[in-house]
Amino acid sequence: MMCCCDLNPRVVPSPEAERWSKYMKIVAVLHLVLGLMYFFCGDSGIMTGITELISAWILFMAFRTLDYCTTSIYIWFIIIGLMGKLVIVGGIIQFADKFFTKDKGLKIYYVVVSSIAFILYCFALYVAYRAYKEFKALALGLQFGGGNIPSVIATSI
Repeated sequence: MMCCCDLNPRVVPSPEAERWSKYMKIVAVLHLVLGLMYFFCGDSGIMTGITELISAWILFMAFRTLDYCTTSIYIWFIIIGLMGKLVIVGGIIQFADKFFTKDKGLKIYYVVVSSIAFILYCFALYVAYRAYKEFKALALGLQFGGGNIPSVIATSI
């Protein structure tokens, strides 16, 4: 549930869910830092910085509510961002001779921040997928009356 009204999880978290929630908190903080770094990239980085802050907000809602649906929205959001970073790298490779003209320092800073974002996105996809599996197992255990049986279900998903 993406609203800000009910931030309490619907299920009791398993130790594995708590573990991946901690990793998701770390990734959310890294999204905030990356978003602030993008704000210093000039005009080309302001919208990217805003999307990083939105990513952090979606991730906050996911780990706070232990909701697998919100986690899947975050995964799609990150996949779209990852494709954007690949386009940036491809453009730099293709137009390398035109890339190093005026405003060289700002462009290099943007490339460095985008490279950091690419690494973060790869790590975030792994963490979000593992958390998604665990949150889905918690939801299925609650839905089918089995209580919290995430370990058995999460290994079979």
